[in-house]
Amino acid sequence: MFLRPESLGLLFLILNISWSVDRANFKTCDQSSFCTRQRQIKPGELAHRLEPSSVKINPHGITAVIYTEDQNHYLSLDVTYNQHSIFRVLIDELTDEYKRYRVPAGDVLPGVEKAPIRCKFAENSLVLDGQSGYKAVVYYNPFHIDFFLNDIVVASANKRSLLNFEHQRKKPIIDKNKVSQNDNHTLPSENHEVDISTVNSSEDSSGNTDVPKESTTDEDKEDEKQDHIDTEHTVPEDQSWSEYFKEHLDTRPHGLNSISMDFDFQGFSHVYGIPEHADGFVLKTTSDGDPYRLYNLDVFEYEVHNKMALYGSVPVMWGHNQNNTVGVLWLNPSETWIDIDHSNSQNSGIFSGFFSKKPEKSSVQTRWISESGLVDLYVFMGSTPSEAMRSYASVVGTTKLPPLFAIGYHQCRWNYNDEADLLSVDKHFDEYEMPVDVLWLDIEHTDGKRYFTWDRTKFPNPKEMVDKLNVKGRKLVTVVDPHIKRDSNWPLFSNSQNNGIFVKTRDGTEFDGWCWPGSSAWPDFTDKSVQQWWSNLFLTYEPVCKDSMFTWNDMGEPSVFNGPEVTMHKDAKHAGNWEHRDVHNLYGLYVHKSTWDGLMLRSNGIERPFVLTRAFFVGSQQTAAVWTGDNTADWSHLKVISWS
Repeated sequence: MFLRPESLGLLFLILNISWSVDRANFKTCDQSSFCTRQRQIKPGELAHRLEPSSVKINPHGITAVIYTEDQNHYLSLDVTYNQHSIFRVLIDELTDEYKRYRVPAGDVLPGVEKAPIRCKFAENSLVLDGQSGYKAVVYYNPFHIDFFLNDIVVASANKRSLLNFEHQRKKPIIDKNKVSQNDNHTLPSENHEVDISTVNSSEDSSGNTDVPKESTTDEDKEDEKQDHIDTEHTVPEDQSWSEYFKEHLDTRPHGLNSISMDFDFQGFSHVYGIPEHADGFVLKTTSDGDPYRLYNLDVFEYEVHNKMALYGSVPVMWGHNQNNTVGVLWLNPSETWIDIDHSNSQNSGIFSGFFSKKPEKSSVQTRWISESGLVDLYVFMGSTPSEAMRSYASVVGTTKLPPLFAIGYHQCRWNYNDEADLLSVDKHFDEYEMPVDVLWLDIEHTDGKRYFTWDRTKFPNPKEMVDKLNVKGRKLVTVVDPHIKRDSNWPLFSNSQNNGIFVKTRDGTEFDGWCWPGSSAWPDFTDKSVQQWWSNLFLTYEPVCKDSMFTWNDMGEPSVFNGPEVTMHKDAKHAGNWEHRDVHNLYGLYVHKSTWDGLMLRSNGIERPFVLTRAFFVGSQQTAAVWTGDNTADWSHLKVISWS
């Protein structure tokens, strides 16, 4: 029996829909309340002025106080000039109530040395004059900053007065006895608090700790995730303290906490960057839909030509024309949305800005919106792309020279059944005289998804297996995910639990979520002692083959099957009492950095490690390679790889 052409088309459409991302599991800007609030602010609505009497000049720049007239609130300003002609702008709240998160100096990024700069007062402004034509002019009222290269304005910060800090405040203490207990989803407000004692960050209250059954296809793997995601229950959000997405409660203990600021590329027609998105090379105008989103998420078979968030986030954007290249790094690891407007751009062709020799008067306007943290802005300028990129690399670090085998052919599939299966594949490469450098093993090689272990029935002699590969100059890569199976009889889990290794819930108990092993815990990689603990695990991960076995870190977004948007709750707690919302996009970087450090320890610093990660942030290029995630095996996904 044969299907008619129109039936085939209908079947293809049905299959294509069923295999693509379930968008209902992921927020739009309208469902992310801080994005909606910040977007509602129009240019010029907020009046900021820099207080001239507060200006203090130092050898590397200035500090000052910004007053927000409409909100009667003060902000601190710190503008510094750095080596490689880099300007850095820091804006924070002037408050003792609660400190906003900032990426620790020298922790993720190597940083850059400060450089001397000349400062002079002018009418309604202060001029910071650097080397070789690099200059910034800070205007008092309204507050904004223009960046100059060879006396031409190439970028502006807060030119449209969209700087906005939602000011943190203490949560009022309400008598819980006065709160209705009849509805578990009663919405809280400034005068009404919900009893959240029954709403835990672990959404699986059934007590079921069974390991998910072994799957036979990638689609079955995805089905396991969906079994633990409620796609029907939706509760309206509250605009002050707490907020829901589907059944998931975010208590927002510091209330509204977001920030935003505009940054405009002057004299440019197009902008590029802010990976990871399955979209084109040139970033598009966002006025007709959602902004581009940066929030590391496990998005299975993502859609192409879409501004949705994917597995990694690099908050850097570039403008380029015939004369100059300008970049901006928005160093903030919380959920971030970026609006782009080309309405002032005069050139319409994709490459027109590259080759036009006429001075351009157009501009690309952008607005950066983050859920928490502060404004930490780096501005890179150069007469050539290489000059600007050298400046950028001095801040974020460079990619290490990979080991030679890493640039060869890697053989990987889900899944090799056992040791004999893997060695058979290795043997057939020899028989057919095909070169191969690396073979890979996914999660099924472990003992019940307990990472750093082997299924001794399927892989009884891992040391002998690795040696057989190594004698031919071939390497093995095994997957090590960051979630830890809850099993009190497994020493790795029980010892970690006793030592307080894991992320906590909002009420201080241990965070419990669902991933491949079933009920799982997540190490708090923001804690340096936990990073060291993880690195040391590679010293005892059998077989300890310093030059033969390397690592693949998957699921590091982190991926939590029964969590909001398939990730961790934003009000989960990390070291230093920081919320997960503050550090979310950093989590995956800390995972693979700790893995890299572990492999370095294993070889006493002799062997260059190979680490692959799916989740990443700016700086990840120092210690890991990245792959495309759960893409679909078709041309549309292959086509966007080089652009995303």
